[in-house]
Amino acid sequence: MSKHSYSPETAEKILNRIMDGEMLTKICAEDDMPTRREFYGWMAIRRTIPSISDRPPEEIFGVMKQALLIHFREKTTTPD
Repeated sequence: MSKHSYSPETAEKILNRIMDGEMLTKICAEDDMPTRREFYGWMAIRRTIPSISDRPPEEIFGVMKQALLIHFREKTTTPD
């Protein structure tokens, strides 16, 4: 069951926090935020984040680059 339903306001908060340098893992660990899986689901279903089209391309690239780096880091990290 989903922890949180999609909210444009929450998605915008997450995007702003990522652009301020916070890690998605940390943001999504908070009780009032969706899980990472939910957030990625939001992105997949909507194919965008609110107001992302209003942002300069370099900001959009930076956010997507961070998301990809996190994804691949998690995929290549081996458990202790």
